[in-house]
Amino acid sequence: MSNALLLQLMVLLPFIAALLIFLGRITLQSSVTREQMTRLITLITPLLTALIALYFILFFKPNQPLHASLLTWIAVGELDISISLVLDALSMWMVLFISVISALIFIYATGYMHKDEGFARFFIYFHLFLGSMMLLVLGDNPIIMFLGWEGVGVCSYLLVGYYFKDKKNITAANKAFFLNRIGDFGLVTAIALLFISIGSTGMQFSSLEAHIKEIDSGMLTLIAILLFVGAMGKSAQIPLYVWLPDAMA
Repeated sequence: MSNALLLQLMVLLPFIAALLIFLGRITLQSSVTREQMTRLITLITPLLTALIALYFILFFKPNQPLHASLLTWIAVGELDISISLVLDALSMWMVLFISVISALIFIYATGYMHKDEGFARFFIYFHLFLGSMMLLVLGDNPIIMFLGWEGVGVCSYLLVGYYFKDKKNITAANKAFFLNRIGDFGLVTAIALLFISIGSTGMQFSSLEAHIKEIDSGMLTLIAILLFVGAMGKSAQIPLYVWLPDAMA
């Protein structure tokens, strides 16, 4: 199996797992059988992603970044946006960290959520969260990175409000959602300014890096500030931190 295929598989596995759990949830009649199937998929998926990440750490030498394209999403004139992945020295270690920590959390959660009424639903959200994080880290352009970014945000909202019959949880989920939109506004604006400044030379990170010196220093400073606003919202930094304590509900 080629390295490019392994890279694609690492991102697709969590989404495939979420789909399988969803299909089991709507087709299997027995709640016990649904939980057993969900548990099996949940224990296997993050371990497989961790093993693939470990393989890259041990055997892949990132002298040149590894690229893998899933499909072309938008192709209009000179605008070409593909759902493509890139693995370099930094993202290689990040996916290892994500996958190993996720595996530990998934293992713990299968015991913690045992016999919960929404066991399968909970782990659908969890797998979508993991897949979105992989897409966020491995996307080879800001647009695909933003899809992963928003996927993480949606899953955070769903998990915070998981027990949706409790008004306190819904309030906490809504608070997280709206405050994260402030951060997202900063990120989207920064991406738009990058696109306007770079023009038709391409939106891949490699292209942005090659042409970054062409951008006016004042505009670069503004873009950096807006990117930081995005990070403030997502990672609950001052002053956009107030949603995090409520999220523990």
